[in-house]
Amino acid sequence: MATPHRKQLPCDLIIRDADEATLRLISASPDFIINLNNKGLRLSFLRDPNRETFSWYSADLTMTESALHHITIEFPPRGFTLTFHDLTSDEKSALSNHLPEDASGYKIIDINCKASTTVTGFGLPFHGANEAVDNWVNKHAPIAGVTSLPDILQRQTFTLLIEATSVEITRAASTINSQLIPRDYGYGEQHWWDMDRYSKQIPANRGKAFPPTVHFKNENERDTALTQTHVQDVGTDPIKDTVNFVCLLEPKGIFEPEHWRAAHRALRGDLNKVRIRFTLKERDEKKRKNGLVVWEAVPLTFATCDELNGVEIRNRIALGLTRPSAGPGHDFIPIAYDDYETAKESRRENLQVRLESGLHGDTQRVNGIFSLSNGPVFPTVMKNDHLAILKRLVFNQILIGKGLWELEKDGVKTTIPPFDLLRDVPPNIRDACLENVFEDDRERVQKYFSKLHLGLGLVSGPPGTGKSHLASAIVVLMCHNHSLRQVYVSAASNGATDNILERIQDIATKTTTNLIDRGVDVNHLMLVRGYSLNTETENCNKVLFGKPLPEHGTWNPSPWKFEHSLCWWTLRVLGSTAVPPMTLNDNAELLDLHERLSALTSDSASDASLSKFRSLVKLAQGVTSVAQYQGKEKQDNHAKLVRQLMQLVLGCANVVATTPVVSACWIYNAFNNQAKAVVFDEAATLFCSDGLLVYGNTPRPMIAIGDPMQLAPVLSTAFELLQIRRKKRSWETWSDHHAIRGWPTNRFAGFGQISWLSWFIHLGWPVFHLYTQHRMAEDLFDLSLDTVYTSLKPHFKYSPMCGITNFPIGVDVEEYLEQKYKIPAPAANTLAPVFFDCRNCPIRKYPDSESRLNPRQADLIADLLVDMIRELKLSPADIAVLTPYRANFRSIGKRFKKEPELQGVACSTFDTFQGREAQIVVLALCVTRKSGPLFVGNPRSLNVALTRQRSSLLIFGDMGVLDFKTKETSTDFIGSDSGQRFNVRMFDDVLKTLRRSRRVVQLEGKRGIDHDGYWEGMERKK
Repeated sequence: MATPHRKQLPCDLIIRDADEATLRLISASPDFIINLNNKGLRLSFLRDPNRETFSWYSADLTMTESALHHITIEFPPRGFTLTFHDLTSDEKSALSNHLPEDASGYKIIDINCKASTTVTGFGLPFHGANEAVDNWVNKHAPIAGVTSLPDILQRQTFTLLIEATSVEITRAASTINSQLIPRDYGYGEQHWWDMDRYSKQIPANRGKAFPPTVHFKNENERDTALTQTHVQDVGTDPIKDTVNFVCLLEPKGIFEPEHWRAAHRALRGDLNKVRIRFTLKERDEKKRKNGLVVWEAVPLTFATCDELNGVEIRNRIALGLTRPSAGPGHDFIPIAYDDYETAKESRRENLQVRLESGLHGDTQRVNGIFSLSNGPVFPTVMKNDHLAILKRLVFNQILIGKGLWELEKDGVKTTIPPFDLLRDVPPNIRDACLENVFEDDRERVQKYFSKLHLGLGLVSGPPGTGKSHLASAIVVLMCHNHSLRQVYVSAASNGATDNILERIQDIATKTTTNLIDRGVDVNHLMLVRGYSLNTETENCNKVLFGKPLPEHGTWNPSPWKFEHSLCWWTLRVLGSTAVPPMTLNDNAELLDLHERLSALTSDSASDASLSKFRSLVKLAQGVTSVAQYQGKEKQDNHAKLVRQLMQLVLGCANVVATTPVVSACWIYNAFNNQAKAVVFDEAATLFCSDGLLVYGNTPRPMIAIGDPMQLAPVLSTAFELLQIRRKKRSWETWSDHHAIRGWPTNRFAGFGQISWLSWFIHLGWPVFHLYTQHRMAEDLFDLSLDTVYTSLKPHFKYSPMCGITNFPIGVDVEEYLEQKYKIPAPAANTLAPVFFDCRNCPIRKYPDSESRLNPRQADLIADLLVDMIRELKLSPADIAVLTPYRANFRSIGKRFKKEPELQGVACSTFDTFQGREAQIVVLALCVTRKSGPLFVGNPRSLNVALTRQRSSLLIFGDMGVLDFKTKETSTDFIGSDSGQRFNVRMFDDVLKTLRRSRRVVQLEGKRGIDHDGYWEGMERKK
């Protein structure tokens, strides 16, 4: 029987003294393992096995726990010689203490590297299994008393003692020599934003997708991958300017499928802004006034609004236009009609549609990456740190993914003391802040955050374990740390940024109030939620000039919220009656600014640095009327004054929270340059470039918090294939044709799945895990625990807060469902999900979208909730209905509008509800036996959906999906050009678990709610 092929050969390291006569052996042991593998020599050191405080993961982009710290000496392929021989009698004698009685299978290997070796893994954070191992790696003590780790790594010759056959040794050498030296990506060495350069680079380098990695050959390859991930996401060839392009509203005859795809990509999402440019020509021909008028617009879909009912949308882009409240476009009268029938054959308006597909954001991201290796120190406050140059060198090298040996071998001492977050906080304030940390985590938090390598801390945990709660406590702690004081906070989306600031506000208010009650001299923290500066100034002007603030809605999808915005704080410091007045317990610097400004209402008051704001203060406090002010102040000067004052206000803040792209705005960038710490929430959804844009190129204390098992960053082109419905060219072979058809639009799209949080996890940074469930009733988290978070089971538990006596709503719902549907009860003192098996509920698609909806299922959900709300006297605000598809979310909303009881029920997609929660969560899966799992099979998105509830989880779907014929993956075509695939094992496991529970209710959809003929006719038109 053939001996199985060993991928790596265990061995011992022999150190020959200078005279070659003495052999000193470093034997492999459980603490220190040596292997000859396919790249060279790998040295593995045993980590501390205790995972209560510090956890470690592998570098292979999976969340696989790592028990060993690997440092690899990579031999140059075809650049080394390897010889081996049986042990001589002298060698047997010298090594007798380390050899068994029968040493016939042992050999000596001599390796001589003619070219330089490459060392990976050196200099990364390491906590050893015991003090000896820790000293070998961190203090470079002699390993086993023989020689130090750096002495081993700088060698060009190696002698190994190995128990292996000649065939195995020869095969190992051959494997190393056959390693392909990876080619450069081929996009040059210039990485600043340049559309002209990209327009040549991208078409010239089309091909297969590049596999994602966190380990790069050099910083050029790293910067290429990080920048091209975004550059290739903004548009596609052959449009010369692939992001900013001009088209007609009815672009008949000129649009290829690729053009339509780019247009719809630019319109995708609720917050994308569109601008319509009309040719300004007076209808009265005598006036002959020409020019351009710009109106803002929002994309409309069948699912969004009723205005499109009966409208033919083939080869058309549907937009909702809004007349400007002022300016040259306010009085413009477009050609318009009262109804669609009149408009169909009537006169058309010539206009241009300007679509901006994240251009500004991607430009800023590319600039953030470029600054890693170029430009001045950022943030500028780090110039005061005497270790700033070293920290920047180390940070840049770490992000290449090889470790720090390149610096160490050049004589750079890369050891930087860990940062203690708790050290400079007064004890009474520190203890008050730590009271906000759950008791089970408090001791572990103090241990982890007192030893932050390079000042970087990573926090991970499942939903409901208190990630945002801990993040908020840490931010408050940072603000009271005398060495930090000001903190920049960022999250990937506006919703996530709102959520974390609200949590920080709650914790900060509670902590400060308690301290004040105890007689401690502290003030409330000033927390600013920053939005686009134009939005802030426009809304500030509306309040100052007595105009109403805009309401959020379909036609105004702005994320802006008034409270705690920069506008809100500016109005407070001005003394406006539209906001709460300043108090003595408010931020001291802001209060001082407010008092100095308020004194300016008296003409006799003199303050040279602030006197320019006198008229603005009088306007805000009602001393001067709007008419008087506008008659005195020119518009340009007013705008300048408002922004100057906003800058002063922002400088007083303790915390500023924005999305990463907004952080690049000059006014927030000025604060960020002085902030000595950064906190990222939902960091598993942030691009690496987002993190760099906020964090900068020189390390300062940073905490990144998130869950890498939930949503990853989202690229528009993540699953997009380059050429749609491509026909075979006459000169192509079939194999070439099929290969080209599989080329992606974005060759670097896979790198988008590596988040800011997972980047550091896979680079080898220790992770602080939260293990205790605090949010959900006992057993309601088990679906995800058993299918996603299996590695956390040894430490996981439900807190006493999860006892069902704390969830009266869940108990009432459980009793109601048991009585009405006769389902079996869950285990004693627990609550469990219920599955509603919806039959005769087909999924539908509108012709303008690949998003799906299920009107009959929506009707069944509405019927159940109405009856349950009436019977149990439930509050609609305690209920959330989630679905994977935007069209279904809108379909559910339409159905709910018909029921007064359902007004106030939250409806959302899975992804946009991340970070939020509800007492009762209803999932509308919107997939059937016929469709298969589709997009719902995405494990990360499904995991989000299964973990939003507190008291009850009700799932509406079709158990027949389990009969769908598929292998390990299911394909959901977002468009005809999509290659999106998901591993549906988790989806299947969830459904099988629910089926085994026998808590399944059979429901039948009503045909009268949703007629097949309507959709069949729409499909024929498409």
